[in-house]
Amino acid sequence: MAPLRYSRLPTTTSSGQLITSEYVEEHEMVLLTLRVKVVGCQYYNGVVHAREMATIIREPHNRYDSNAIRVDNMAGHQVGHIKANPFARALAPLADDPSPAIRLEVTFMQPHNMYDVDAIMTISGLPQYAGAIRQYLLSYGISSSLSPQLQAPKKETSRVVKVIQATPIHFSQKSLDAMFDQVKAELNIIDVKQIGAYIEKKPGIKTKPLTHQLQGLAWLTARESGFPLADAVKGIDGTDNPNLPLPPLWEKRSEKGRDVFFNVATNTSTPQQPNYAFGGILADEMGMGKTLSMLLLAALRRGKTLVVVPTSLIENWSSQAQEHTYLRPLIYHGQERNIANIDDYDVVITSYGTLTSEHAPRTGVDNAKRQKKASTGPLGFAWDRVILDEAHTIRNIKTKTFQAVMAIQARKRWCLTGTPLINKVDDFMALFQFVGAPPVDDPEVFKRCISRPIKNQDPAGLACLRVLVQSLSLRRSKAIINLPPRTLEIRYVDIFKNSFANQQTYDALFKTTAIGIKVLGDDALSNYTAILEVLTRLRQICSCGTTCLPPERVAAANLALARLEAGTDKDGSLSISKEEAVAILSRFKDSLSTDEQSFECSICLREINIDQARALPCTHFYCATCCDRLLASTPSKCAMCRQPISATDITPIEKVVEQQNNNAEPEPMDLTNEDDAPKLTAVMETLQELKEEKAVVFSQFVKTLTKLKDRLDATNISSDLFTGAISTAKRAAIVHSFQNDANGPRVLLVSLKCGGQGLNLTAASTVLLLDPWWNASTEDQALDRVHRIGQSKPVKAIKFVANKTIEERIVELQQSKKLLSEGSLTKISADKLRAARLGQLVELFKPFDEPSTSCIAATTSRSPLEPIKNA
Repeated sequence: MAPLRYSRLPTTTSSGQLITSEYVEEHEMVLLTLRVKVVGCQYYNGVVHAREMATIIREPHNRYDSNAIRVDNMAGHQVGHIKANPFARALAPLADDPSPAIRLEVTFMQPHNMYDVDAIMTISGLPQYAGAIRQYLLSYGISSSLSPQLQAPKKETSRVVKVIQATPIHFSQKSLDAMFDQVKAELNIIDVKQIGAYIEKKPGIKTKPLTHQLQGLAWLTARESGFPLADAVKGIDGTDNPNLPLPPLWEKRSEKGRDVFFNVATNTSTPQQPNYAFGGILADEMGMGKTLSMLLLAALRRGKTLVVVPTSLIENWSSQAQEHTYLRPLIYHGQERNIANIDDYDVVITSYGTLTSEHAPRTGVDNAKRQKKASTGPLGFAWDRVILDEAHTIRNIKTKTFQAVMAIQARKRWCLTGTPLINKVDDFMALFQFVGAPPVDDPEVFKRCISRPIKNQDPAGLACLRVLVQSLSLRRSKAIINLPPRTLEIRYVDIFKNSFANQQTYDALFKTTAIGIKVLGDDALSNYTAILEVLTRLRQICSCGTTCLPPERVAAANLALARLEAGTDKDGSLSISKEEAVAILSRFKDSLSTDEQSFECSICLREINIDQARALPCTHFYCATCCDRLLASTPSKCAMCRQPISATDITPIEKVVEQQNNNAEPEPMDLTNEDDAPKLTAVMETLQELKEEKAVVFSQFVKTLTKLKDRLDATNISSDLFTGAISTAKRAAIVHSFQNDANGPRVLLVSLKCGGQGLNLTAASTVLLLDPWWNASTEDQALDRVHRIGQSKPVKAIKFVANKTIEERIVELQQSKKLLSEGSLTKISADKLRAARLGQLVELFKPFDEPSTSCIAATTSRSPLEPIKNA
């Protein structure tokens, strides 16, 4: 067979979706493995060990061979080159392919001899390309093994055989907790009484720590000082161990008569001692006092400390520092921020946003001012200690926020988070990189040692992660602090019972998207932004009814539905084309994606009233004057999409709504009792039943909270809004009044994104969740604002769910733990929706008269109370 010519992999999938690095990360797998020979070892100084990972580097300008592929060990020392014929000759085009859909990795099989060494090459990528790549290599006489995951199942034979299947690796919160259990067991060696007695003699602390906080302080001190856990008391006064231990995964060995440091994860040795990580990850469950634990550490061991937090937590850290310690905090936030007098303070508190704004490079006239701010702000100062609160904020290493915190100069580096695992195991990668735990502070090493093996069902990846978690992290549950019980009740609300407007608008949005998905089939995910917009609007209707949508947006939904239904034949089949469906959904998205009350003509851009708005079959909108001009032109075409039009195609928006009303045949209902927001009515009834008890209400939609506040004001129930639009100082005043003032607000209305983490709201004992969130852990964080240290009453949480709506689907998805992304519960962002499986997306928009498939579990039991374990 003559060698085949390699064709670079396409940049899009068969459905037209762009193949990005994010897409590949979601879908890639090991495709092929093959044996290769690394030669020329006698010319280089690189030393290799059995099972050591290697780095390959293309050398297209090598003067001896343009196909040359250089091989280095993980220390960066060259070992040799991949043998030219046939390996480098065949593999060079693959290595040169810029597509993220293919990746080559090499692992040495044994220590090399003087001249060469055998190695295993792994080719990873998208599974649809495995066959073609295998045939290409075979044309060069190179045999490769297909990944077991891609092999067809063997045919059954008449013989009875015993089948032994490998146990799959499932990384989850449960397996993560099992790792932390080992760390908790080690805390038993701490002499808590000794630590407590020592602290009582030391100045700087106003509050007596609880037992679990003393244990945590000992662990924090041991990590930061380098002393063994049993001797942590030696480091409480700020002393560091002069004989530092090696970081996890490292051991000292002797090789060829010299001492080296060997890493058991990468099987690499180096003569340089690896850096010790002075810090770690405090991952106690939310509500256990992580903030106080870190303040105790800073107060006792001293040193200038930088604390980076979400904006909503700035005042909380400052007030806790003053309440529990004698630390002098400085808030670095706002237009007048300055740390010129840093010597007068012990702790500087800033936000992720502030830090990012001073770090991210920007062009323009303000660049010089920006650089000056960065050099005189926290990024220009060398700190003794840095603490990231809600550290899962930096979990994406590609963000500007991550880059900003990595620029902080500090030897002792801490991450605080009650949810270290949000989406997947890669969430740990950013935390380990920030803490500085070699070798996995290198993202590529982390992927090769941990995330890819776990994804490929290799237990070695989980074992490696276990070592790191047990050595660098501490997590304990609230079960150890005997909090009052917490219960959760799910209340289902019929938002359509007394609201024809809700039913009509919801149906228009829901049916339009459902039909669009059906028409588009596999291409539906290419229109993820339009679908995301509809999901958001549907959830808004569930929360506060049609009043959350301007009338022209409702009209746009009705028009899009009418256009799609016009393409449905009598037998129910769809005659509309994919192109038409895409155009309608795209315009549908544009018409929904603004909250402005005015309507804008697509030509003259003037704001016009709805009675002057005109719609075309393509769903573009114009004022009456511009429509007349379009008809007068030759040929008459839509100015936006160039589709031919005639006078009969132009429809007033008002008529679209009227036609929908005439075509609808609603069940008889008492319109005199029309309720535009049944869920808000149910919430009001609940709050009125509480009488004088304080309550916290969470919602993702500020408009919903604002409308609820209007109702509370009308019934003389005192309340306050806590949203992102409120200044940091005012937020602190609101929380203080709610917590401490007997005449303060009885109800606190909190934006989930703004106040769902870090706040202390123990004055309340009732939590109302107005809308279910895609991420169950986000809801748990909100509940833990109330169910935490300092709470003396049983906590009751009530989640309001609109019956027979998208919200009920969300609850089903939460409980089945299958939410659009390989079982992880995560916010539906554009990236996540793009990567979602079509089958699960179809389930979201399946009519409720159709049974759920295996993609979603059956509807949850509707018992009024569902206890939640503290553990």
